[in-house]
Amino acid sequence: MPMPHVTVAETAADVPADVAVAAVRRVVAAMPEGEERPGQLAMARAVAEAIDDEAHLVVQAGTGTGKSQAYLVPALLSGRRTVVVTATKALQEQLVHRDLPLLQRHLGIPVQAALLKGRSNYLCRAALADAVSGADQGSLLGETADRAQLSRIVAWTAETSTGDRADLPMAVSNTEWSRLSVGVGECPGAAKCAYGDVCFAEDARAAAAEADVVVVNAHLYGLHLASGGAVLPDHEVVIIDEAHALEDIAADTLGLALGPGRFENLARACRTIFTADHPAAVGVDAAGARLAVILETLVGERIDPTEGDLGIALVSCGEATAAVAVAARALDVSGDAATRKERVLQLASGLGNDVNALA
Repeated sequence: MPMPHVTVAETAADVPADVAVAAVRRVVAAMPEGEERPGQLAMARAVAEAIDDEAHLVVQAGTGTGKSQAYLVPALLSGRRTVVVTATKALQEQLVHRDLPLLQRHLGIPVQAALLKGRSNYLCRAALADAVSGADQGSLLGETADRAQLSRIVAWTAETSTGDRADLPMAVSNTEWSRLSVGVGECPGAAKCAYGDVCFAEDARAAAAEADVVVVNAHLYGLHLASGGAVLPDHEVVIIDEAHALEDIAADTLGLALGPGRFENLARACRTIFTADHPAAVGVDAAGARLAVILETLVGERIDPTEGDLGIALVSCGEATAAVAVAARALDVSGDAATRKERVLQLASGLGNDVNALA
């Protein structure tokens, strides 16, 4: 059964548990076919007490308990900035577009909510400019149908206020979207990007910074923890819904994964600022290919990354990544090319750090 997890920090107005319980009763009574449920009221009381006491709380509640009202009402009444973490996009959409507006109406308090996704969910204008110009040497420009698709995406950017992939009026494959977006480890940041002042992802973060309740997925919250708190705005209450899924996601985001795909991605980025046969691009591609061959022989085994062929390969990978960084820093470029350079440096730095951590 889903297990919401509430943790609290800092100081804000206390909300008596009885007040929170009464508010939940009022909300339920105002809902069509609303039904008072003892488990929901008990959960609301426990959440209110945990927030007031600045304590951790784990709640296990079955389907139909009314968990979202039970944790949202005490959080909203507390006046503390709250981050709600969920495992599914369906629940995120439900919270932002249905539950929170309903509570705002029935509690009579203003609520500003924001749904914040990972950076790769938003179209990157710099990556789009590369696709249009052909600088990314990607498949989007290969066929007539692909060029038509790209034209439709360009037109969509003039209409959308979010840049969110979920709002695209046409289907785009993961491969195509990967060429139009950047991950947190690839983005050079708004200050170093020629499109930083019109960035969809930065706009979403700015909206989240002004919100009372920010709804995110567990993967993004894991990245927030891994970054030392640099991804999300400051907040006082964290509610983790569907917490049964948290363990695997935390292991993924708080650890590191190294495979040939990351070297292929860096090599592809290199070719946006270097020629295809530039030694830096060729070197990192070759290093990733050697790593792939060695890893194939080690599938299912527990390994020491400092020993044997893998240790030697990781040294080569580190050298190839460092060579990319040196070559990129030597470039004197401006405009879109400067943005591509910063993206390559960001990718090379992250990959190099992970290689060093393993080797």
